[in-house]
Amino acid sequence: EEPELIAVEEPEPLAAEEPVRVEMEEPEIVAAAAPLPEPEPIPEAVEVAPEEVHEEPPVIEDVVAIPEPEPTIAARAPIPTSRRVEIEGIGEIARSIYMTPTSADRTAFLAECAAMAAAESEAAAEQARDVVPAIIYSEQYPTPKAKIRRVEAVDDPFARIDLDDHVGDIKVIETDDDAGELARSLLDMMLSSPSAGLPQERALAADALLKLVPRIPLRSLVAIVERVSVMETPPHLLLTKLINDPRIEVAGPLLELCNHISDQVLTKVIATGQVSLLRLIARRRHISAALSDQLIQFDDTSVILTLVRNNGVTISHPAFSLLADHARRNPAVLAPLATRADLPAPIAFELFWFVPAELRRYLLSRFLTDSETLTKILKITQTMQSGESTSEPKFAERDDIEAFVTLLIDGKLPEAAEKLAEIGGIHLESALRIVSDREGEPLTIMFKAIGTNRARYGEIVELLKASDFGIIRGDRDSDELKNVFDSMSFNKARVLLTYWDWAVLKSGPYAPAN
Repeated sequence: EEPELIAVEEPEPLAAEEPVRVEMEEPEIVAAAAPLPEPEPIPEAVEVAPEEVHEEPPVIEDVVAIPEPEPTIAARAPIPTSRRVEIEGIGEIARSIYMTPTSADRTAFLAECAAMAAAESEAAAEQARDVVPAIIYSEQYPTPKAKIRRVEAVDDPFARIDLDDHVGDIKVIETDDDAGELARSLLDMMLSSPSAGLPQERALAADALLKLVPRIPLRSLVAIVERVSVMETPPHLLLTKLINDPRIEVAGPLLELCNHISDQVLTKVIATGQVSLLRLIARRRHISAALSDQLIQFDDTSVILTLVRNNGVTISHPAFSLLADHARRNPAVLAPLATRADLPAPIAFELFWFVPAELRRYLLSRFLTDSETLTKILKITQTMQSGESTSEPKFAERDDIEAFVTLLIDGKLPEAAEKLAEIGGIHLESALRIVSDREGEPLTIMFKAIGTNRARYGEIVELLKASDFGIIRGDRDSDELKNVFDSMSFNKARVLLTYWDWAVLKSGPYAPAN
């Protein structure tokens, strides 16, 4: 028969004089690993002195009564008090399990883990050396830094345009009328209000429409493009695909009407050099200064003419200089450029030399005016140029004016220019431009600036028209020149001469940008 184990219940604290009563019951769990010797019969109650409980049990050597431990984590899960087995040393084991580890314990544990990991790594390295003897360890060479790859513009799916797709043969794909109907249905879903569907639904509709584009007939595709061009937030991929279409009927409405195409995409279209596409871009409702600069640098008359006629274009001051130079070589651009509302005054005074008589009168009346402030500014300007402070304007002597007129009638233009530069206080090159103009307005302005009276000016005009050297065109209307003389004041004439001098010297507003 198996040996019968005796469970000793934990005694309650008693006085030193009272003995401890131990009750024995049949145990439920066998705790001893080896069979215990058959115990002798023990009476139901044995009186044990308190001091003997802790030292040595009188009956069973392997069973002791454990005093109640101090409250610890183990106290949160008490062992049932009924029918339990008390094993020697179990309290120390429980305390070692549930106790909080100290810093020394943690250090020892981590050191043991590190030693095990190092041993495993060394074993793996040894095995690798046996398999691949020529391996190079990374410790021998510095590890290179990871290189960051920046996305180029051509890699951007929202701005990518294949510049080569604008030319060449169009891939023949069978179209389907049903595809056009499906595309319109998908477009209706995308054009619905934001509350009518989730963004994911509209995104899926846009992607499905993108796949249907090659199968849509041209007529249906043009209708879809016109609707996409007025969308508030058109899908970027769909927009890029339609702009890449080589058919002008498809790409044209988007380039002209869609306000959500970035300048980056439009720049790539300009780089293709297709004049028809550039003209469509020049007709857009809003064009930035950077984009207009690129269109102007393309130097095509039809594109520049379309751009200048567009009031929604922002043009920088250097771009106006390029436009003036282009207009000088292509007179068709002169009138639209001279009548632009944002034309700067310095550019207008340079255009004066190339525009016809009607536009000359328009520019003089628009950009020249009289005021006290203008008089003060003009005096400061003359002081800066001559170095002398003058309160009243100095007119040329009458004899000097007559000598200048005689040189003109005789056709001695170089000598006349030198005389005019002396009596008018202007640069010699400006004087040469004035005497070389056969229309008569520059000379009229010059005679006003040097103090010629109205009667004498009328006589001088007729003499210059009758000259054999054609200083003023013979068929030029004298009354028009006299009207210009009457509308011109001294201040207006001096302002215009000042700007002409600045243009010749490449200073002031005409100085090149650094």
